[in-house]
Amino acid sequence: MEIEIGTLSIILIVGLLALISIGVPMGFASGFMGAVLVFLYIGEHALGILLSRYYSLVVTYSFLSVPLLYLWPPCLNALT
Repeated sequence: MEIEIGTLSIILIVGLLALISIGVPMGFASGFMGAVLVFLYIGEHALGILLSRYYSLVVTYSFLSVPLLYLWPPCLNALT
């Protein structure tokens, strides 16, 4: 059973408004609703693809510079 794009749009808007109204941050609400829509539109096997894509985006060496940006100055102050 394939869901029409108009129905998916209504589910997205209502879901986002409901999550934001109960105090969920916008980033988490949009990510959750995106996963729900992918699950509804494509099926169960799409969630595994989403998880592997998110994992590959998060596990990169460029994100290593962010903690080092905040941890390096206290380390330098401890040495002096």
